[in-house]
Amino acid sequence: MAITSAGDVFITDGYGNRRIVHYDKAGNFVKDKSNPDFTNLRPGEAVGVHAIGQDSRGNLFVGEIYSRRAQKFSMATR
Repeated sequence: MAITSAGDVFITDGYGNRRIVHYDKAGNFVKDKSNPDFTNLRPGEAVGVHAIGQDSRGNLFVGEIYSRRAQKFSMATR
């Protein structure tokens, strides 16, 4: 889980639902990023998300266990 300075919460839910869930600071669901397929992944699609973190600029970094990659998401384009 990653909590931004604005209070937004991002949770990895990779083993069952293969997604990243975003809630606002009040706990309201905003959206999720998911891909139920293990093939043909494009940038921005995630599968097997296992870890999440952020840097001092607010970028999110997501580690994926099955596709063996890490992705960077800008908070401006979330």
